[in-house]
Amino acid sequence: MLAIYQSFDSSVRSIIEKAEEDIKVWKLLDMDKLPAFVHERLALLGDAAHPFLPHQGQGGGQAIEDAVALAALLPLGTSRQDIPERLQLYNECRYERAHKIQDFTRTAGKDAAELAAEGKQLDMMEYQKYNFGHDAHDFATGKLRALLNSQDKTLRFRSPFGFGASPGPRRPLGLDPTNSTIQSLRQKTPETYQTISIRFKTSRTCLENLLPPGFAFTSPGTLAQASISCTTLSNMTWLAGGGYSHCGLYIHGVNHTKPDGNDSKTFGTYLAVLFENSADPIITGRDELGMPKLFCDIEASVQQQDGNNAASVSLASRGTTFGKITLSGLAAPSQKPTPAPPGPAQRMPGPPPPPPEQGTFWQRYVPAVGEPGKTDADYTVFNPNPAPVEGEETLVAAEGVVEFQESSWESLPTLHHIARGLKEMPVYGIEEAKLVRGLGVGDVCEARRV
Repeated sequence: MLAIYQSFDSSVRSIIEKAEEDIKVWKLLDMDKLPAFVHERLALLGDAAHPFLPHQGQGGGQAIEDAVALAALLPLGTSRQDIPERLQLYNECRYERAHKIQDFTRTAGKDAAELAAEGKQLDMMEYQKYNFGHDAHDFATGKLRALLNSQDKTLRFRSPFGFGASPGPRRPLGLDPTNSTIQSLRQKTPETYQTISIRFKTSRTCLENLLPPGFAFTSPGTLAQASISCTTLSNMTWLAGGGYSHCGLYIHGVNHTKPDGNDSKTFGTYLAVLFENSADPIITGRDELGMPKLFCDIEASVQQQDGNNAASVSLASRGTTFGKITLSGLAAPSQKPTPAPPGPAQRMPGPPPPPPEQGTFWQRYVPAVGEPGKTDADYTVFNPNPAPVEGEETLVAAEGVVEFQESSWESLPTLHHIARGLKEMPVYGIEEAKLVRGLGVGDVCEARRV
């Protein structure tokens, strides 16, 4: 057995020679891809499906992901007849991912000469991003939901992807926005806004289930950031001096790849849903802009609480509250200057910082009449960031809380699926909570189809 180690350094051989005669050689075994992980009502998982070499320590992790995916796809109440189709979905969820990580592991175990001979490179940042930027439960849950939706032919996909009709904010009084009558009305009674917002960390994969094809997160990791932002508008010219509130879920740090073959990307924030408490802006925003708007009752207020400014927002429908935002300890931000770093700035190891966000995306979705599952329109819209507003007042909260509640069909007949999706978002930490006030309201007229 010692002959196996004759090519090793003499210092290594001298140590091995002190071992007993029954020294063992631990073989590293590998296996080609199986055609599939499933057959009818039989499924393989773990090493039975995809044995791993030890070079990344991913064998146990991928076995756990297999088990989590199976648990999500076979919930209590799954019928015997459903099992083959569910297992095919399990294969779809796990086959490509497990084998890709398996291939990463093989590459990680090779030396530089072997990699050069195969024309490969070792990119551990790519491996880390792929290995750890995934949640098997959220991914499988999204796949199962899509499967169940596709099986129900009576469903009409009235997603918050835009339908409705009415002119208004981009042509106030039926006149061009540059008309002198409109300008004089806005000067006499300026349009105002007040925004209460909370930005928080949550599950990257949970948010990925809300993104249409063509979108991806720009930075690696299992966490991503989203915001719940509620704006109250007042003295709106196109509403004869009236106002309304809107509250949306914004997913930060995403990019959209244009389907032009050039891999050109635009970076920004994705608007998943926008609640409003007035029919007119909902209808015009859907028809003219394709925004994902839904109606609900919105109560936004700022008050004194134990000598401190506080703010709150509640979202409700038909008397059932399903969302709350609270900010406490509102105060002007610190004016202390940020000290300059000593010497030239050096970037730490790791992926480069993401590019700045250039604007906001949303998806226009219009179902085809009489043809469930088909669409008349399904495309991405992009609105560039507006110019900075002068004279804004900003108050930063010492503490912020965002909460959602899941309700039944009886309580929220047309919003229970939205409430469920919001409730499923875990909140792992508050990044920012603030109140912003200012004058002048934009009309989103620069929004364009991608």
